[in-house]
Amino acid sequence: MLINQSVGILDDMISYNVIYFDRKAVERNYLDHGIEIDTAFSYYDELRRSKNKLDPPDCLYPFFHLYNERACVFSEYFQINYNFCEDAIDSFLYKVKHSGTFKDFVLSYYLTDFNDKVSIDEIDRRDGESIAHALALLSRRVDVEHFTFMFYHFSSLVDTLITYLNQLRVQIESFHERHKKDTDRVIQEFISEDNQAMVRRFRSDCMSDLGKFEKQTYSVCYLNKFIIMRTYASNLNRYGFLLGCNCCSILLRPVDYRFMSATSALITLGHAIKLEILNELQIREMTISQLGRKLNLARTSISRYVEDLVSELVIIKAAKNGPEIYYRINPTYLHRAKFLINEYLDKLIVETSRRDST
Repeated sequence: MLINQSVGILDDMISYNVIYFDRKAVERNYLDHGIEIDTAFSYYDELRRSKNKLDPPDCLYPFFHLYNERACVFSEYFQINYNFCEDAIDSFLYKVKHSGTFKDFVLSYYLTDFNDKVSIDEIDRRDGESIAHALALLSRRVDVEHFTFMFYHFSSLVDTLITYLNQLRVQIESFHERHKKDTDRVIQEFISEDNQAMVRRFRSDCMSDLGKFEKQTYSVCYLNKFIIMRTYASNLNRYGFLLGCNCCSILLRPVDYRFMSATSALITLGHAIKLEILNELQIREMTISQLGRKLNLARTSISRYVEDLVSELVIIKAAKNGPEIYYRINPTYLHRAKFLINEYLDKLIVETSRRDST
């Protein structure tokens, strides 16, 4: 087994900036996959509490923005151009700074949807009319304040990026050094005999040709806790894995919360009896019989409401004692409901204020 921890360090450097610039979008993605927010951001928040915390320059926003719900452009470039088995951070940053491929990649990332309306070659040559047209098109999807500088002064912006990343790298490397024992634990858990069948089943489409786990290359990241990323190095006949520090938990959590909406959450949480059930369950885990007695409802009636709450993932089964099942509140649902309802109310407030001002 080989370890190339530079992969995890670089991924954490990227994730740090993505969360800084687009935390709400990252939260939504975690909630969609049933991941608790407090758990997901614990290491990021730890870094932000540091006396020496670094704020990325605002001008770097285009490199880390989650455009069209994709990975940020810097992350996509990293995934395609970084050899997980043998590359080092210095060589990758050198490629970013001195290779024209990075600029072409960034422009294509943002402008591919407008290929029939703008010329990337003309933008690359800093043609003012082409850049203005591209910014007008992008303005429908993003706040273009920082994109203007990027289009006209790309080389200068990359210099700022590299300087900043080298400063951030010192902090992330120190963070990884403090968690070295955790890195070893995560890798050993991933390659354990009990876990291997589950890993192959998790991605059966691309894991069928995976040889012995012990012969692959591994790296661990901490800010993006719930990923399993895999690449193949043909020259080494070996796979490289990037593992989030809680990656094995996602193999057991196929829950998808994308069915939820602000409307469905408001209807569920606004139902009087369902709300009474939640009020009881916030005190302790209870069975259907216990809830029926507490709320003075027939078992058939309370069962229907409990089944609805379970199907909507508001509550989950906690334990079984003989024929009786104990239920508890699902905090992940509540986090997502809070997020969706707040977003909905914020939109109402903005639209109402806009209408009243006209």
